[in-house]
Amino acid sequence: MEFGRRWIATAMCLVTMLGSCAASARAAVEAVSATSAEYARDIGGTDHSGESLFFLIGASVRTEDQARKVLERALPFFGDMQSYFIVQRSEGFQGLKPGWWVVMEAYRNAPSKENLELARRAFPDAYVRRATVLVPEPIPVYEELVDK
Repeated sequence: MEFGRRWIATAMCLVTMLGSCAASARAAVEAVSATSAEYARDIGGTDHSGESLFFLIGASVRTEDQARKVLERALPFFGDMQSYFIVQRSEGFQGLKPGWWVVMEAYRNAPSKENLELARRAFPDAYVRRATVLVPEPIPVYEELVDK
């Protein structure tokens, strides 16, 4: 009986420690700049921490400055249509390869073939990944904005 209690206490301690480690890892993720966060907020981005979303990835580059320049060059390809592509750090998403600044557009459901084709006007190698949001950054989600 005593062994069982000790095992449970040890297991609970480990779970608590792992939870703290995960929280620390999330806090250690380099946040996007105020400029990138403000842009995302201005086009309707809100916190989606803990949610699993689909991301249409337009580009992956090494610096935030490069990602913002890629996004700026891409916007004219969408004409009068509102693009919801933003800049984010890949470490902020479970399911994306770490070490990249990504230009991405978020979807609650898998993006349609038409959405992917439209994205490929500006980003010929665009692809879709499902990932879980780990950071409280503003992320505009296509369906929440278009279906209003």
